[in-house]
This record gives sequence, structure tokens and C-alpha cells, in this order.
Amino acid sequence: MLTVLLTLVVGVAGAVFAHWLSIPIPWLIGSMIVCGIFTTSGVRLAAPPRKLELWMRVIIGVSLGPSVANSLSSNIAQLPFAIVSAVVLTTLLVILGTWWFEKRTQLTRPLAYIAAMPGGLSFLIAIASAFGDKRPLIALIHTVRVVSLIIIVSLLARYTGIHDQDSSLLNAFAMTLHWHWLLLAVLVVVSFTVAEVTRIAGGHVLVPMVLTTVFIMVTGIEPIMPEIAKTVAMLTFGIMLGCELGSGPRQHYMKLGVASVLYTLAALLIAAGMALLLQAFIDQPAMAIFLALAPGGIAEVSLIALALDLDAGMIALVHTCRFSFIMLLGPLGLRLLTNRPQ
Repeated sequence: MLTVLLTLVVGVAGAVFAHWLSIPIPWLIGSMIVCGIFTTSGVRLAAPPRKLELWMRVIIGVSLGPSVANSLSSNIAQLPFAIVSAVVLTTLLVILGTWWFEKRTQLTRPLAYIAAMPGGLSFLIAIASAFGDKRPLIALIHTVRVVSLIIIVSLLARYTGIHDQDSSLLNAFAMTLHWHWLLLAVLVVVSFTVAEVTRIAGGHVLVPMVLTTVFIMVTGIEPIMPEIAKTVAMLTFGIMLGCELGSGPRQHYMKLGVASVLYTLAALLIAAGMALLLQAFIDQPAMAIFLALAPGGIAEVSLIALALDLDAGMIALVHTCRFSFIMLLGPLGLRLLTNRPQ
């Protein structure tokens, strides 16, 4: 209990400190960095329980519903350009990344292939479980990738003048008593139940996103998630990523960490270039298109988009399509590489 309380204090303190420094997305960035520093220093912190993380993913999915519904009605003609670009970019990154991790870190080709997949953290770590004691290596690579993505996007947002929707600390805990609270609670509980029963990969974000979008488009009622729920979700993910980063296989930190950071930087540079080109076809800010192509999971990238008040619906839809592509490409490519002589 004391460890859980210490973790919460450290995470909140990191978020408040980041807010004081005017760092964008402080509840995610600040808690993540400070928890990572404490864990790496040997301080024992408690990562959020898996069930809590799943509930937070559902809250993110429900929060995306209004944005997705709006994107489907206003951006439907532009979405194919972004989706095709995301699929092409994913294929390119997997090919180049597999070569990079195999040469740079001496991972076997199947493991290098998993390390290069720019998809959801949980899904890729689950695939890596088939390699037993090598799973922590893949977890470290992808945790570093997601952490690097969040930090770089935060710095880029600050450089380009994009700020949180409301920078006040009090607004982060705002909750308006309204009958929509009951509707939101029903959507969250139903979505969580369906995701648990169906066991769809990434379902704890995808199921609530789809159910909420369908509900809005059928009824015209648009329930808005209160800020306090988004704040708790960002704090949960920040603490989780910080603890995971600090608890990785330390003897491999330098080699795998540097390789992952360099890979992420290269992927983001390519994504930025494609985003600038796509502005001629998509009526969205470059940052929104960039996030749609960025090598991160739906939950992490969507949280950033929600916090920065970008078109989270368009971004989530592109990442959903790319995630579906990765779900097909991942196991198939892994099977081919595993059966092929090295």
C-alpha cells in the first residue's frame, strides 16, 4: 500500500512539475519521466494494475467516439490518402527496421522483425511472449520507442506553439454533473465487457471507440468525457510507461535503448516528410497528419491528440487501420521468418 501511495505521489508531483515548466501534456510526460527516473535509480514503485490500464484504455476509446463520428462525416473523402500512406510507411519501417535491429543489436531476424513493428505496445509484447526470456528485450525496445515518441511530439508541439486545450491545473480535474455521466458509465461498462468477452487485439480501445461512434451517429447524442477522466488516463499511462522503462533489462539499456531511439527518430522524420506531402490532399494541420503516421499505439497517440485538441478521430481511424494491417502482417511475417534458415 505504501508503494502504491509513493508511486501516486511521485507521478502527480512529476505532472505538476511538468505543468510548472509549461511542458505540453504534463500529466503524461511529467509522470512518465519522473517515475522512470525514480525506478531506474532503484526506488521501488508500483506500476498500475493491468485491470486499471484496461479500464483507462476503454475511457480513451469512449473519448474518441465524438471525434471519430465527426471525422467520418466530414473527412471521409480524405481518409484513404492517410490510410494508404500509413500502410506504406509501416511496410517501409518494418523492412528497414528489421535490418537495423538485426545489424545494430545482433537480435535474431524474427526478434528484429518484432522490434521494428511500429504498432501497439501491448500487442507486440504479447507476440514476443513466444520467445520466452527474450520478451524483456522487445518490451524495452518498444517502451523506449513509445517514450521517445511522446517526448519528441511534446517538444515539437511546444516549438510549433500547439498547447493543451486548457493549461490550468484545476481544469484537469473538471467534472460537470450531467445526465451524460450515466450514459458514459454505461458505454464504458458495456465496452469493457464486450472487449473482455471478444478478446480482440487492441479491443479495449477499438470496441468502445466503435460502439460510441455508432451510438452518436444513430442517436445524435454526443456524450463528452470529462477532463478528470482523461487526466487520470494520462497519469495512469505516464506512470506505467515510466515504471516499465525503469524496470527493463539494465545490462541491455545502452545498446537496445540507443538503437530504439535512433529508429524512432528516423521513423518520425520519414513520417514528418510524408505529412508535409499529404497536406496537399488532406485538409488537416501538419501536426495532425504527422500524429496519424507516427509509430505509436492507438492509445498513446490518441491521448496526445486529445490533449492537444487535434482531430483525434481522424488520427485514431488511421491508426486503427494500420493496427489491423499490423495484426495481419505481424504473425504472418513472423511465421515466415521463423521457418526460414538464418
